[in-house]
Amino acid sequence: ARQQGPFPPNRHGPLHPTHHAFGLASDLAEARSHRLAGRLHDAPGAGGDAAEVLAEVRRRLAVGPEHDGLVAEAVADARAGRRPRW
Repeated sequence: ARQQGPFPPNRHGPLHPTHHAFGLASDLAEARSHRLAGRLHDAPGAGGDAAEVLAEVRRRLAVGPEHDGLVAEAVADARAGRRPRW
């Protein structure tokens, strides 16, 4: 059996950490302005500056140092309102 990594698979195979990082960073960035049920408005880093959001994304995804640069790019894209680079 194949060893499963920390990132859940989708129908096309395992998701890359940037997919998770972009989605989570986007949710955290808008959390303070969109205070709806199920949002992350009380989460650490929610609505914070780039460093706070990046730290929370890294903590939640538990990414290794080999993905730090990719996660930082995904967080920067999400906070700037850009489409992801993948």
